[in-house]
Amino acid sequence: MKAIVLAAGGPKPSWFPPDPKPPVLFHWHGEMILERVIRVLKESGIRDIRIVAGYKANLIEEMNERCEWGCEVVLNTRWEEDAVNSLLQGIKGVEDDVLIILGDLLVHPDQIRSFLECEAPLAWIKSVRYRCGAPLGWVSTDTVWPSNTDRQAVIVRVSKEKLCIFEDVYDNMNRYLERVEYNRGMYDGLPPSLGFGDCIVAALYETLDRNGPVADVELDSCPADLDYYWQMDESMVPFQEQIEGQLSNGKFITFPISLDDSRFYQKEYTIQEEDVIIDAGALVGAYALKHADIASKIYAFEPYPRNFRLLEENIEKNKLSNIVAYKFALGDRHARVWLYLNGSSAGRSLVFKQADGISPVTDISEKIDLEIDKPTHLGVFMVRLDNVIEIQEKVDFIKINVQGSEEDVLRGSTGLFEPPLHLGIAAYHYKDEMKRIIEFLDEYGFETSSYNNGFIRGGRFVYASLE
Repeated sequence: MKAIVLAAGGPKPSWFPPDPKPPVLFHWHGEMILERVIRVLKESGIRDIRIVAGYKANLIEEMNERCEWGCEVVLNTRWEEDAVNSLLQGIKGVEDDVLIILGDLLVHPDQIRSFLECEAPLAWIKSVRYRCGAPLGWVSTDTVWPSNTDRQAVIVRVSKEKLCIFEDVYDNMNRYLERVEYNRGMYDGLPPSLGFGDCIVAALYETLDRNGPVADVELDSCPADLDYYWQMDESMVPFQEQIEGQLSNGKFITFPISLDDSRFYQKEYTIQEEDVIIDAGALVGAYALKHADIASKIYAFEPYPRNFRLLEENIEKNKLSNIVAYKFALGDRHARVWLYLNGSSAGRSLVFKQADGISPVTDISEKIDLEIDKPTHLGVFMVRLDNVIEIQEKVDFIKINVQGSEEDVLRGSTGLFEPPLHLGIAAYHYKDEMKRIIEFLDEYGFETSSYNNGFIRGGRFVYASLE
């Protein structure tokens, strides 16, 4: 058995520090993620390991030599525009069964051994305890493969006799992406900026699915990837203390994986001196810090305790007195609610919604029948924005990104709807969210427009002004 470790991908466009090392070389509790994958493979009995490198491949080659991993390193020189070429380079010339694995997985030896014990020519993951979710995190496939939504292709086994199935791998990737419902019903053609891993998983999933039967390797849950590690609890924060960065305005910030998306909220309005800003869904403060030198006051709301602690630390680190932080969720009423730490990052924690995906927030006291990955959850306080006593100034701009509860936040903010007022709202979390938000704002006389940034989950943003 030969292991093919796919490690050619580069960082997300908005990660910092600038020009970072390859994502697989970040650390997990003192051990490089790629080094951990290699160690686990060897502990499971696989000694023949090929790493496919691309982004800053010289660093991976250097670590392979310095750490004496003893792996073969091959290159995907086209990694920026052709992620799937990593698969072809990985299997090139191989005359053995292969285990193909993404290089940023937090994988355990027992999971690898389960694949080694499977004698089928093709195998992928079946989650028997927690749902894997869709093969790509941002698409909905329940209506495409009703029986396969618990399968994943981040690790696959392919026998040497079956390696020929990758002759059509590009066509298969495109078939997958064309057939699935992009971003829960907001498909506008192929997304212009797919992630490296997204393309590979789409290609693997479709290729195996078309050349099955595919055996199920039963795991409790799909192994977490690089985005997921730091999400679940305080003890599982791999790079929080290792990534210290600066924003473009020089502010220092600690952030495990930074997504500085502030530019997307200001397409129609530029923050002015003396503006009062609401940052709903502050995470660890990237947006607030970026505008602290201009705005007179910023009220930042972040309910997730670990994010809130980093938010406070970042405010203190930069000696800012004009950012006021609140550890509340925002919604359409006052209640104690469940905050679910579900998805691929702490930035995607969400206040629980009912099965239709757009119902009002559910009280913590109400019976909840979970069907979404059995996520970790905690109770938090939710408040109406217009009832926060301390906000007595005239508000000039409200930024909202609260993972699907944007309409609830707006309904709880109507007391602040006084002209002039400008809004920047992320509206890409569920089907018809943008439509619902625009219809709601129309009732209050807002002029609205929208923008698709082509990057984040379909990238829908709504801009609104009340003059």
